Order: sequence, then C-alpha cells, then structure tokens
Amino acid sequence: MTNAYILGAISGHNVVSACLPAGTYGTTSAATVASSMFFSSGSIQHLLMVGIGGGVPSEPNDLRLGDVVVSDTFERTGTLSKPSTSLLAAVTKLRADHYCSGNLIAALVAQMLANRPPMVREFTRPDNEPDRLFHANYEHDPSQRTCANCDAKKLILRSACKDTQPAVHYGLIASENQVIKHAGTRDRLLRTAVLMNNFPCLKIRGISDSADSHNKQ
Repeated sequence: MTNAYILGAISGHNVVSACLPAGTYGTTSAATVASSMFFSSGSIQHLLMVGIGGGVPSEPNDLRLGDVVVSDTFERTGTLSKPSTSLLAAVTKLRADHYCSGNLIAALVAQMLANRPPMVREFTRPDNEPDRLFHANYEHDPSQRTCANCDAKKLILRSACKDTQPAVHYGLIASENQVIKHAGTRDRLLRTAVLMNNFPCLKIRGISDSADSHNKQ
C-alpha cells in the first residue's frame, strides 16, 4: 500500500502523518496504513492514532461533544498494542499539567480557525447548551434528516456543562471495523471492547457524536 505523507515538526520532534484512504474505517485499515508507514520509515519511535469518535457518556464520565479522550486502558487483543513506556510517561506528565493549569485546546483551535476561516463551519466547538442525548432504546427515524421531530421526552436530562473549555478524558477507547451508529451496540461494545495489539500506539479521539442513530449537528 502507498500512503500520502505530510512531514512536519511538533515541539522539536519530527512528525510524519498519514490519513486512512477515503471511505475506509476501522482497525484493519489503520493497521495497513501503520504497517506501510513503518515500512517506509524505519526510524518511527511512537505512533499516535488521532481522529474523531463516538462518546459513551456515563455518570462518572460527563463526556460532551467537543471533548477529547486519550487512551490509557487496554483490554483484549487485536492489531495495535499499548504505547511505549516513554509515551505513557509523557501522557502522565501532560495529565498532571492539565490538572494544575488546564489545557490549551480552545486557544489553539481558535488560533487555527482565525488563520484558516474556511474551517470555521466544520471545526467550531458546539455551544454550551446540554448535549441532546437520547435513551439507548429510542431509535432515530431514518426518514428524518435531523432530530427536530424526535420525541423530547426520550431525552436524558443533562445539566449544562459547567466548563466552557473542552475537557480531556483518559480511559478506554474501543476500536471496530465500522462506524457505530446504534446505542445498544455502543453500550455492548463498552462492556466487551476490542482493542488493537501489535504496533505500539496511543489513541486520541475528539468526540463528534454519541455513537447512536441520532444526528448531532
């Protein structure tokens, strides 16, 4: 497989990035891209899988649209493995820094959007109103393009987010070979997550939906 690479640097570290081919998802495609990248450059030390994902809100984890999740838990086996000790140590330090001083996500995104106005529509963080999260057993009507006509009585009552800044969560990130758009399946996968185990990889996901059938605008 031939990847299209973008080269750059972050904080003094040389970086090479590649995207999955258009229209492809999941662990198999990610493993193929990673294998090709390692083959093309034998000097890669750390692998980050960065992208969007569906969040699974719960009582202890008040996950909101626009938040970020960093993997720190690994279960079962598959195609990519847990990160190296040095990368996990860096995550621990970053987590401590965020705990003491907060994160710079909002400021960095604002700077990026100011420099690239065409990106504003797609990459602006949702407002501070409560996310519309429906009960898992309430399916979206596929004939409806939006959730404007969905039954508001089926919403899970959630308070407005107290913090206007995107939060960074640390925990389990499940990986599948297809996009999950079914709340019942989402909840089952939460209990039996299939994770990847071969290449040392840290996974980072921006929460773009709730992995259910309802549209998030």
